Amino acid sequence: MSGFALLVAAVLISFILLWANAVILEGEHFTTTSEAESVIQRIKMEERRAKEAYTLSIVEKSSQTISARITNIGLIPLPVNTFAHCDVIVTFYDLELGGYSSYWLPYNYQGTEGYWYVDSVYTGNTQGEGINPFDVTTSSGHLDPGEAMVVIANLPSRSTLDVNYPSAMLFATPSGARVIGVG
Repeated sequence: MSGFALLVAAVLISFILLWANAVILEGEHFTTTSEAESVIQRIKMEERRAKEAYTLSIVEKSSQTISARITNIGLIPLPVNTFAHCDVIVTFYDLELGGYSSYWLPYNYQGTEGYWYVDSVYTGNTQGEGINPFDVTTSSGHLDPGEAMVVIANLPSRSTLDVNYPSAMLFATPSGARVIGVG
């Protein structure tokens, strides 16, 4: 083999090694970029959860209803038009079964049996609101930060709640914020 052929072979081998190294590094870069994007997405979700926060206290119980006051203590308003996508789950001692029952209740602004609805809205301790007022019939308005809503969970007719036992309510928004109250 001549010196020129050896030089060409050495250049080709060097080029192939550089190309292979670049492909490997690019693959690692892609993996690192994907992992970084995943971490950024998780941080954004945690930031949103930190900004979307609620308290829930059960204020009244009867044989067919559980009433709870849900207060927006976060930084993000909760639109009324998302209520159909919010989850309300209640757990209570059911006299008909002689034990605890749990039900997921869908939203219905008319307050029919087996559904949850909003009974009233408060700003502080005053009934009513000034910013983004609720209109459940048109699904407009927001539960703004600092505002509270009284939610009524109408139990299915086949159940009878025993008010002498503790009950619980979970409220969860479409973005994953959730709060639980026991009373």
